[in-house]
This record gives sequence, structure tokens and C-alpha cells, in this order.
Amino acid sequence: MDKEMIKLKNIKNSTKNFFSKEVFKGFTLVELLVVISVVAVVASVTVVFLGQTRASARDGKRQTEIHTLETTLQQYHSDHGNYPKEETGIIIEEKYQDEAGTFYMEMKDEYLPSSPEDPLYGSGKTYVDAEGVDRDYGYRYVTNDDGSEYALFNGLETSGDYIESYSSGSAGGTLGWEGVPATPPSPPTGLRSIEQGPDYVVLAWDPNPEADIAGYKIHYKEGEVSIYSELDVGNQTSYVFNGLSSGTTYYFSLTAYDVDAEESNPSEEMMIITPPPPPGNLPTE
Repeated sequence: MDKEMIKLKNIKNSTKNFFSKEVFKGFTLVELLVVISVVAVVASVTVVFLGQTRASARDGKRQTEIHTLETTLQQYHSDHGNYPKEETGIIIEEKYQDEAGTFYMEMKDEYLPSSPEDPLYGSGKTYVDAEGVDRDYGYRYVTNDDGSEYALFNGLETSGDYIESYSSGSAGGTLGWEGVPATPPSPPTGLRSIEQGPDYVVLAWDPNPEADIAGYKIHYKEGEVSIYSELDVGNQTSYVFNGLSSGTTYYFSLTAYDVDAEESNPSEEMMIITPPPPPGNLPTE
């Protein structure tokens, strides 16, 4: 009996020692901070590496699609004696979405049934071209007047550079970026009324993110059926709009334009109703 009691006591003591602080000793604050710092560094390096890897993959896709376009355009030239004429310059993705333009009509069936599409097309991300102009990612195509020469352009992410591809006749110089449509500013945001009275309203809006913004235009109309008028207010983000009629509904929207006179699409429309005049100023019969 005594032996059994001693055995149970030994088991109890062993269990107690197993769960003691010596066995399950916790991390100190310094050790935790070191571990967290190491994990944060590894995570940040991983994120940067993955971002660069994905950008390289997108650039590889751009190079491949430019080569495909070159081959397809040469085949078209062999059959027709010229390239699809787009002397004012186009963004290929736009024409395929809109199903419009010479390039789309000439290429869509036999030569290019589906459009190449840049991985960042429509994302709002831009690159800087050879003329120093911010442009959205997309395949830009331009020809001379008779379609005997062409040029293709797009941007690259990893090198901060761009792709230029020319027909043999243009020799990389006859056609340039000036023939390619520039990227207009994004539509302004945050249009609001910060103060108003019977005959005026103070409008304000958020500044556009583009560095080359030259100014803003207010588009306004009275009531729902009238035509919009336009007022250039320069490069500012607020404006006191006078000359309104009391108790009247007005609609406002805003566009931005850059140093190259490229104008954005309109902002979201805003409606206001001017308050009636004070009681003492009511017209008498």
C-alpha cells in the first residue's frame, strides 16, 4: 500500500514539474520584438519581389503582343500594299471595344480576330512616353496619310521605358509620339457646394492627381431641359458662381484639362436649388 502511495506521489510531482515555468518558459518582450521585426522584413521583401515578378511577366506579354502585331501588320501589307490607315493615331484596345475605326474593320476577321490587351489597360496607371507625356497603358498605333508606314507604342514597367516598333519605311523616325493620342486627365472628383445664397453658390472640388493639369471648366445649366454652358475657371479648386436666380434648380459638372489641352470626361453631376430671397426682399404685387 505504501509503495502505491509513493508511486502516485512521484507521478504527481512529475506532472507538476512538467507544467512548471521552467518547461513552458515564455518569450521576453525583446525576443518578441526581434521575431516581429524579422517577419516584417521578410514579408516586405517578398511583396517587392512578387510585384517585380508580376511586372516582368506583364512586360513579357507586351513584348510578345507587339511582335504578334508586327507580324500581322506585315501580312496585311503583303495582301493590300499598305497598312490599315489610322493617321490620327488610335489605341487598339479602344477600337476593339467600340467596334469602330479602320483598324478594327480591316483587321478583325482575317488578321486579328481578337484584340491584344495590355494587362494594365483601363487601370488608370500610366507611363511617361518619349515626349514626356503621361499615357495610359495600351497599344497605340499610327500611320502616315497613305498607310505606307506605321508605328506601334506601349510602355514598360520594369525599366520605366517604352516599346517602339516601326515599319521598315519609317526607320524609327518618320512617325513619332506626336501622332499618338495622349492620355487625358481623369475626371475631377469631389465637386460640392460649400456655401450658397439666393443668387450665388460657392463650388469646390478635389485637385486632380496629374502633375500637368492646366485648369478646370465648370459646366452648368438651369433646369433639366436647357443646354450646358461652359466656364473656364483656371487652375483653382474653388469658385464663387454668381448671377443665379433664387429658388431655382441648377446642375453643375466639372472637367479638367492639361497643358496639352487634353480634356477629361465630366465629373459626376451635382444639383442645387438656390434658396428663396429673405422675406424682406420678396417682390410686392
